[in-house]
Amino acid sequence: MSELPTWEVIPRGGQLLWRVCGLGMCVEACSGERAQVEWEALCRSKGVEPPSAGPDQPRRGPSEVDEPGV
Repeated sequence: MSELPTWEVIPRGGQLLWRVCGLGMCVEACSGERAQVEWEALCRSKGVEPPSAGPDQPRRGPSEVDEPGV
């Protein structure tokens, strides 16, 4: 199992949502940033430090467009 989260855009209820999954946990949100924040909070609530939280860990690079369908 990869320690870094995966990002994907999925259709749900007629709209596109961001899904962030990793460490056996997934969250969905309307923005990629919100999905990342919620995933990290879910990890911490389960007693797991998200791998993207540390300054020495790989992070998602900047994006010109952070919203699906834009």
